[in-house]
Amino acid sequence: MSNTQIYVSSNKTWYTLDFKQSHEKGLVKDDWKCHLCMYNTGKNTTMFKIIGQGKFKLCCHQCARMDMLKYLFDDQTQTRIVKYMKEKKI
Repeated sequence: MSNTQIYVSSNKTWYTLDFKQSHEKGLVKDDWKCHLCMYNTGKNTTMFKIIGQGKFKLCCHQCARMDMLKYLFDDQTQTRIVKYMKEKKI
């Protein structure tokens, strides 16, 4: 099991993918850009915050679909995010 922490933004707060825990409540800004494409923001996409292996990335749902997360973090991180997006129909 991967020890990478993954959060999704909702209502200016980071939540775990199962929405059981919140993180930085009310502190998430809509204008933070995706670290991978440097284009998308929380205003127009679903954003993920990924922390692990000494790295921190903000990632939009479009970039999360690409295999880049496998190289930056690990296969399980990519799999968990893609599974979440399929469940939520993002």
